[in-house]
Amino acid sequence: MKLFQMPKIKSLDFKDVKLNLSTNDLPTYYFQKIDNYKYKPYNTKVVDVLIENNKGLTKEWTKKGEVFSNKVEFYEAFTSGEYKKKLKEIKK
Repeated sequence: MKLFQMPKIKSLDFKDVKLNLSTNDLPTYYFQKIDNYKYKPYNTKVVDVLIENNKGLTKEWTKKGEVFSNKVEFYEAFTSGEYKKKLKEIKK
């Protein structure tokens, strides 16, 4: 999958990336690229590959993924800027 250059994607910090879309850093670049696939039928696969290949997302998914209905919901919450708030809402 050409979208992901695995050595770069592995260490990027995607937490709260949606709050900083005006920056030109790599997490923002990849977030915007991934967001282009949001309504495509293969969006789930794109998010799966991202979570599997990013250390931070993998770690967080392993710890708290079970509270989300799927990886896309987790990714949306994690990048939203309100991750802790959304975790609390889901756990209620």
